[in-house]
Amino acid sequence: MTAAPPPQPFAHLSAPKAKLYGQVLGVFAQARERFIVHLRPEDVAGELRQGAGVAAGTVSLAARTLLGRLAARGTRLAYHGDFDWGGVRIAADVLNLPGAVPWRYDHCAYLATVRGGLGTPLTTGSPPPTPWDPPLRDAIERHGIRVEEELLLDEPLSDLQGDLRP
Repeated sequence: MTAAPPPQPFAHLSAPKAKLYGQVLGVFAQARERFIVHLRPEDVAGELRQGAGVAAGTVSLAARTLLGRLAARGTRLAYHGDFDWGGVRIAADVLNLPGAVPWRYDHCAYLATVRGGLGTPLTTGSPPPTPWDPPLRDAIERHGIRVEEELLLDEPLSDLQGDLRP
């Protein structure tokens, strides 16, 4: 008896019923004017590392394809992530999609968090550009503090209770 192949993330994109799955996504996209992007580098890499070779701080091809399809259907994407170099790289990928906007992901949000005493020393990675908010890169470099988005959940959850306007 042969073992079943391991589950493949985003397998629905190439499954026999991919068109149906796309239509289901379309229904959800129409029901919500926005799709919140929540991608932690560790989670994405951990799930996809099984043969996919995904590095931390990158958006997988499958995730980029899915987000691109949502954006092409007019869904506005709002990105919030870790304030570290991996999170910044993911933000750059997501924010390059049509209609994508940062959601509480700029230098003001970062500085408020650091001033509040949250975060840990940022000891790895190299600083990529932050074209959506150039002062963000400078602030992270200057303070050298990494802030995981889990530490900041109160404000985004508050946003979700009302009309989300990043």
